[in-house]
Amino acid sequence: MFYYRDKGEEQQRDLDPVSLGIKQETRAVTLPKDLPQVEQADNIANPFNADAAAERAAQAGMAALKGEKGPAYDSLVYAGAITLFHLGRADSLEAGAEQIRNVLDSGQALAHFEAGQ
Repeated sequence: MFYYRDKGEEQQRDLDPVSLGIKQETRAVTLPKDLPQVEQADNIANPFNADAAAERAAQAGMAALKGEKGPAYDSLVYAGAITLFHLGRADSLEAGAEQIRNVLDSGQALAHFEAGQ
């Protein structure tokens, strides 16, 4: 990643999810294989029901906010760690990942989300 702080010089930092305790085979949360299929009008359309995919994504996100471990949880940890480090709110990516895990595991993230609804 490339970043800068306080209008300083741009810096580069290599990212390694494993160093943050993330051991996923893919970079993104994969689509479930059991999504309902839809008839395709052409080769461009999605072969699956987009509403069902959105519902499953929302379920995975809510589970992650409840502290359930898995790809969605790890995605929140990874993105959050990068963000906290970039903003200077964590001294390291590892410290940022720990902060995010604490917020997810304690229920604070879910409570904040639900308060905003």
